[in-house]
Amino acid sequence: MKITETVTRTIKLTELESLDPITIHLENFEPGKGRIHIQCYSKAWAAYWGGMSGDPVEAFFIRCHPQYLIGNLAPGLQSRQTSLDGLTDKVKEEIRRLRRAEEITAENAREYWDEADGIQHLESLEILAHEYGDLLSSVFGEEWWYCLPEEASPDYTYLHRVVVAVQEGLQQVIENNKAAA
Repeated sequence: MKITETVTRTIKLTELESLDPITIHLENFEPGKGRIHIQCYSKAWAAYWGGMSGDPVEAFFIRCHPQYLIGNLAPGLQSRQTSLDGLTDKVKEEIRRLRRAEEITAENAREYWDEADGIQHLESLEILAHEYGDLLSSVFGEEWWYCLPEEASPDYTYLHRVVVAVQEGLQQVIENNKAAA
C-alpha cells in the first residue's frame, strides 16, 4: 500500500451578490496536475486536470473559459433546455403556416388547433410525447422534438455564475498573495 499525503488549500468566498457562500478546495498533486472541489449551498462540483502546462490548478482555472470548466465540473449539463412555455403558440403558428401553404385541410387545421390548446397545461416532455406525439408529428414532422422551443437551463446558468465567482475569487487571492510577497 502506498500512502501519499497532499496539501489541500481551502478558500471561502462570502458576501457574494445573489449567491450563497462558496467553498473551494484546491489540490495540487504536482506541477500541472490538480483537482478543484467547489461547494455552494447544497451543490458540489469537482474536476481533475492532469495537463495544465505546469500551472497550479487555481491559475489554470482562472485562465479557462467558463463553458469549458462547466463541461468538466458537470459533464452532460446543457446550456439550453426544452421549454414547454410557448409551445402552444408555436404549434398554432405552424398550423397557420401549413394552412396558408395549403399543406393541410381546413378540417385538419381546426382539429389540430383545438388539440393544441391542451399542451399549455403539461409539465413534462414525457407526457407531451405520449399524449401529443401524433399531433406534433402531423404539424412538425416525424422528428418534431427538434422544433421544440428552448430556454436557458437554470442549472447551467447557476453553475456559470458560481464558476465566474470562483474565478474572480481565485484571481483576488493570487493578487493578494503577490502584494503580500
